[in-house]
Amino acid sequence: MCKFLFQDIITSPAFKSFFKMGKEFDQNFLFEIAFGFMPRQFKNTHEDRYMYEEELDVTEIYFILKGDWAIAFNSYYKMSDVQLTQSVTDEELKGPEDMYQQGYLIAQRRSSFCYIGDYYVLSSKRSQFHYVALSQVEAYALTKQFL
Repeated sequence: MCKFLFQDIITSPAFKSFFKMGKEFDQNFLFEIAFGFMPRQFKNTHEDRYMYEEELDVTEIYFILKGDWAIAFNSYYKMSDVQLTQSVTDEELKGPEDMYQQGYLIAQRRSSFCYIGDYYVLSSKRSQFHYVALSQVEAYALTKQFL
């Protein structure tokens, strides 16, 4: 039943490494983990864009099903700084205008199927980067408390 309900996550090639079954695999693992999946949606707006923010605690692992997203970093310059506007000529580095105004630059763009946050959650680390939605992103989340 769980495999049927969450087939898009459990059987997806993008997520197989997370659900990889080893030699000592608990048969109830998929059944138990299925109760922890919670739907999440991020939009490309200033208020709802950030999946994770740099230097903040990460409390959920996201299994991204659809949407464009990016990994960004803080350049510690502001748009008003002449140094930043002259040095950033690549349009790929520039994200949404409000992020660029704050000095956030895009390091890597991604699309669709992926899971993020596993390292941060399982090792109780803070996020080293900003993870941001560039379009509407649909995902399932597993919370740190559930795991």
